[in-house]
Amino acid sequence: FEAQKPVVKFYSFMLASGSLYNLMAYVENQNLNAGIKDIGYSFKLYDKDNIFVIEKTGRTFLGPGPVVIFEPLIDTNGVVPTRVIFEFTDTSVFSSVPPPLAGETFYLKKKNLLLTEEKPKLETVISNISEHDLFDVDVFAILYDSSGNAIAFSKSFVPNMPKQSDVN
Repeated sequence: FEAQKPVVKFYSFMLASGSLYNLMAYVENQNLNAGIKDIGYSFKLYDKDNIFVIEKTGRTFLGPGPVVIFEPLIDTNGVVPTRVIFEFTDTSVFSSVPPPLAGETFYLKKKNLLLTEEKPKLETVISNISEHDLFDVDVFAILYDSSGNAIAFSKSFVPNMPKQSDVN
């Protein structure tokens, strides 16, 4: 079968603390019944003079639909990066995947955006509306400005989401 290549919609980095940065790429696999079981990727950070700072590589899978690739707390040893480059390092090898669980799995039940002087904070309640208990769930939040630019992002880990339940 023929599959479309994954589309990297955007990538970014944000200061977490001191010289530690979080890196994120938002990728869409537009193939409904095909995914990539294992693909390598690379984030490269550069400073204001376009001098290479650090590279973080990893491997991930790409199921159908949107995928967030997140690398937390990358230490730049005091160097302030000004740009990031994200790229896949392997050829995309797609294989058939079974269709996802029927219907929706998650529902954003409640959201509250707190605008503080330091940085925005998002409080949410997420509902597992499926008929299945879910385990080891990574939850990503991306905040956009009025022009559609990502201005903040974060990742939370939920070890257990019982079916038909809510998680803060």
